[in-house]
Amino acid sequence: EIIDPIFSGNGVASRSVARSLLGCHDSLLIVCARPQQNMGGCVNRVDAQLASAIGIPVTQGLEPRLTGFAVSLPAWGKTDRNSSWQQFAEGAACEVVRAAIDAYELDALVFVDWTASHATALLLTLCRRPKRLIFFSFCVFSALWGNSAEDVVFYQQQETLAMEQADVT
Repeated sequence: EIIDPIFSGNGVASRSVARSLLGCHDSLLIVCARPQQNMGGCVNRVDAQLASAIGIPVTQGLEPRLTGFAVSLPAWGKTDRNSSWQQFAEGAACEVVRAAIDAYELDALVFVDWTASHATALLLTLCRRPKRLIFFSFCVFSALWGNSAEDVVFYQQQETLAMEQADVT
């Protein structure tokens, strides 16, 4: 959740993190989600939308500074276990994204919340591993009020897997 329409604080935080990363590095590749649309495929380039979302003038010439892919998801407005996290993993691992990741020779791969850890794990089986994997937890789902006991166990397992996968949390 970084390009419009955003629906939570995660979108605001993602924009801030992306702006900061782009301020410190020569280039940034972002794989994000968006609501399902008729856009001719489940993964689309969204460089200009990302530039607009994070406040970078498009006139700067984005390539190769900012590259973005959006995976269209059927469930939008959710970041919990009922979201489209599995579909995101499948879309994020498509050939065009893998080729871009391999071309970039990533210094780091930052993944946000447990929902992105599955995409990260799948990409790592298909792409060259970046120098560092960084897990950024915007929300500790296992600690959310109103979780059932089953939810707590599920989230604890997923959050543990994400932390174990990362070099830095």
